Amino acid sequence: MLVGATFNSLVAMCEEPDIATRFRQAIDEFNGRLFFECHETLEAIWMEDPNPRTRLFFQGLIQIAVGFYHLGNLNFKGARNLLERGTTKVEAFAPERHGVDVASLVVAVATCRGEIERLGRERLSEFDAALVPTLNLGNLDELEAEWNRGSARTSV
Repeated sequence: MLVGATFNSLVAMCEEPDIATRFRQAIDEFNGRLFFECHETLEAIWMEDPNPRTRLFFQGLIQIAVGFYHLGNLNFKGARNLLERGTTKVEAFAPERHGVDVASLVVAVATCRGEIERLGRERLSEFDAALVPTLNLGNLDELEAEWNRGSARTSV
């Protein structure tokens, strides 16, 4: 038993981090080029999202992360297809959603897709990794408020 620990503090230690913390983790993983881990973190958020419309946003980010994962593994078809599908999903949320500059992300991913097409399967190893975007995360108040409203409607 932990000395001085109350039941409520023990429960709080076992609870999952809040949505903002988990989303920040996913963005940090993306920016750290940990695309598989980012996909895992975002997938957990996506599965819990109480709002069917914003689930598309998270699904699009997942597909973009997996597209870059495939790019790192020189999987031409996987990179091309998932970057395209992910972009199609997130562009509906431009210019900004949940603190992410979606408009800039769409442009950056389009640049990457163009370079992937230009290089083709045979020269994909020449892809300039500096083209892979980083995500600057802004204010997450909207995400937290929306998540909490949706959770209140779906709980009971």
